[in-house]
Amino acid sequence: MENRLRTIDLAVVIQHEAKQEEKPVYLNKDEATELLHTIGQNIAQYYPDIKNYGLIGIGAIYHLHQIIRPGFPIYTQLFEISKIRFRANNFKPLIIGIGTTDDAFDITHFNKEVNDFADVLEVLPFTVVMPDNVEAEAFIKLLESELITKAHLNGKVVEDFNQAFEQKIQNMSIVTLADLNGLFASQLIQIGLEELWEIMQAVIFNQTEKLHTLGSGHIMYWKLDEVAFYTAHPSIYEEAMSDYVQDYETYALTTMRLEHLFKMHKIPYQKFEVMDPDFFKGEMSVDKARAQLTSHIKAL
Repeated sequence: MENRLRTIDLAVVIQHEAKQEEKPVYLNKDEATELLHTIGQNIAQYYPDIKNYGLIGIGAIYHLHQIIRPGFPIYTQLFEISKIRFRANNFKPLIIGIGTTDDAFDITHFNKEVNDFADVLEVLPFTVVMPDNVEAEAFIKLLESELITKAHLNGKVVEDFNQAFEQKIQNMSIVTLADLNGLFASQLIQIGLEELWEIMQAVIFNQTEKLHTLGSGHIMYWKLDEVAFYTAHPSIYEEAMSDYVQDYETYALTTMRLEHLFKMHKIPYQKFEVMDPDFFKGEMSVDKARAQLTSHIKAL
């Protein structure tokens, strides 16, 4: 009989005080399982049906850029492990914490990437595992529609997280992965990069071709295998960007920020410095973007 399981990916979102120095902190298997048990109890206050399902999660916390990547590698690995540990035709509501007593996990995707800057938002990822049935479908829809409004954490679970991960936590809540994507999108929108999220979303969810011109004048074209990232060469900047109120230094700094985001989120991209100022004039189209790629290749 086919082992058909349903899952919903959740996360504990932690806002904490900035730390001067960051180092990965990993819990062992027992510690991770106990923490996951506490998280499950908190969810059960609002959704008692979760006691009928399994939980699988990692004894580590991560920055958003390591979670929100093409294919969501951390959650993909959790799902692969769940297929081994759970059986739909003989389902048992286990709580499985993944931990290590070493300096690294055997699964490389679970090893934390540290930031060079003080990021005060981190995430503990975990997955709810269920048999694939009508009840599971209803439970998933319920969590997707209202979990973010209810599962604010305080008290003992905050103390447990403070102690486990050596943090000074200010806020904690449980959200779905879809909510987490929305949180990241709102962060980009707040700094004027709404169009960038449209491109990143197309890459992460493997959507169809997408073309956007950012408010800074940068052009991005998701061409299904990578993002073509068009920038104006310094020698043509003044003419190409005459409609934009920014100097070249600001433009170059934005270029660096965008490349940094792509690298952090493992977005495949290639930067093209365009020498033709007319490329940036008028309405941009997929055909125009493709033609620039062709002319760039011919010039090499």
